[in-house]
Amino acid sequence: PNHLTMALYNHAAIWDDEPELWPKGYYTNGHVLVDAQKMSKSAGNFLLMDETVELYSADATRFACADAGDSLDDANFSRETADSAIVS
Repeated sequence: PNHLTMALYNHAAIWDDEPELWPKGYYTNGHVLVDAQKMSKSAGNFLLMDETVELYSADATRFACADAGDSLDDANFSRETADSAIVS
């Protein structure tokens, strides 16, 4: 089973008598990109959220994540965007 199957199963099990509380839809994305390259440990561009917050700040990380995209394209975390959002 995958995450989508388990999410649907859990909602149906918890709200068995209330299907109006079940998800109406899901939004998913493909790969997460960092500076337009697929994020991967082997490429050396893997980012952990706590490390990113420490490096850029929570607000700059939020800004860069929000700017990463909300379309069907892969999300792209831009280090330049995070850098520019740092308030000194």
